[in-house]
Amino acid sequence: MIARLRRRRSRRPDTGASAVEFALLAPVLFLILFGIIDYGIWFADSISARQAVRDGARQGVVENFAGCDSSTTGGDLAKLACSVKKAMEPISGTTYVKISVAAGPGGAGGATWKVGNTLRVCAITQHTALMPLVPFPADGISRTMVEMPIEQAAAAGASGRTGYEDTPPAVASWAPGCT
Repeated sequence: MIARLRRRRSRRPDTGASAVEFALLAPVLFLILFGIIDYGIWFADSISARQAVRDGARQGVVENFAGCDSSTTGGDLAKLACSVKKAMEPISGTTYVKISVAAGPGGAGGATWKVGNTLRVCAITQHTALMPLVPFPADGISRTMVEMPIEQAAAAGASGRTGYEDTPPAVASWAPGCT
C-alpha cells in the first residue's frame, strides 16, 4: 500500500510537463518544418527552370518555335520564350525569360540568326516564400543560362531574329553572361 502511494506521488509533479515543453518547442519545430518545405519548393523551381531553359535552347537551335499558341505576338523568339515559361511551371514564384543571339559563346547579344552563331536562353525565377523569416540565397532569385550553337536557319525571316526579353523585377538582374 505504501509503495503504491509513493508511485502516485512521484508521478503527480510531472503532469502536464510534456504539454508545456511541446508548447514551448512547437513554434521552433514548425518554423524548421516550413523552412524545409520552402527550400524544397525553391530547389524544385530552380531545377525546373534549368531543365526548361535547356529544352528551350535545344528547341530553338533547330527552329522549332511551335511551343505556344499562335496568338503569341513578338515573333519566333517570343514564342520560344513562351514555351520556356510554360515548361518551367514554378510552384511558387514568377519567371522571366531573355533570349539573345550572339556571334559566339560568351559574346555580346544582337547578332543575326545564322548557322554557327550562338543562341543564349536565360531565365530568372523569383521565389515567393511561404514564411517571411526563411532566408534564401540571393533573396530567392535563381538565374539560369544556356548557350547552344544554332543548327538551322532556313525559315523565311530568320535573319530578323535577334532577341527577346521580359523585364525582370527591380530586385533581380540578368546573369553576367546574359547581357
